[in-house]
Amino acid sequence: MFGLFRKKKSPPQQNEFGSRDSLVRLCELHEVLINDVTEIYSDFESYNPAELHFFTMSAVSVFVQSFGNLPEDEMQSLIGKFTEQCVAMMLFYMPKVEYSQVHNAFIERFPAYPDLIVDVFNAQTTEAMQESTFALVSAMDYYIRVERDAFAVSIAGLKISAILTDLAINVRNAVATT
Repeated sequence: MFGLFRKKKSPPQQNEFGSRDSLVRLCELHEVLINDVTEIYSDFESYNPAELHFFTMSAVSVFVQSFGNLPEDEMQSLIGKFTEQCVAMMLFYMPKVEYSQVHNAFIERFPAYPDLIVDVFNAQTTEAMQESTFALVSAMDYYIRVERDAFAVSIAGLKISAILTDLAINVRNAVATT
C-alpha cells in the first residue's frame, strides 16, 4: 500500500554512469602513469613534478581522443572532467596555489606534448621510433628541468614508449566499456 506513494525513481542514464565509471578509470590510469613516469625521473635530485602531471594528463587526453570512439561532445566532456579531477588532485600537493593557476598552466603546456606523443605512437620504423622518443623525452626533460646525455635520453625514450603503449590500450579499454 505504501508503495503507491513512493516516487518512482527514473532509470539511470547510461551516459551518466558510464561517463563517471570511465572518469574513475581514467583517473586511476593517470595515477599509475604518474608513478611509472616518476620512476624515470627518480634519479634526479630536483625536477618539476607538476610538469610530470601535465605530460601524463596530455597523454591520457590524447589517447581518449584517439581511441575513445566517443561522440565529440562526450569526448570533450570526459576530457574536461578528467582535467578538472587531475588539477584538483595536484592541489593536494600544492596547497598555496589556486585551481585557476594550475589549470591555466596545463592549458598553456598542453600543446607541447600531443604531436610528440602521436609521433611516438605512429612510428613505423625503428629510426622513426628512435627519433620520436628522443624528441618527446628531450621536450619532457626541458620542461621538467633536467639534463641528461643522449644515451640516457634514448633509454628513457624506450621506457616512455612502453609506458605509452600500455596506456593507449588501457585508455581504450576504460573508455570502451561505457
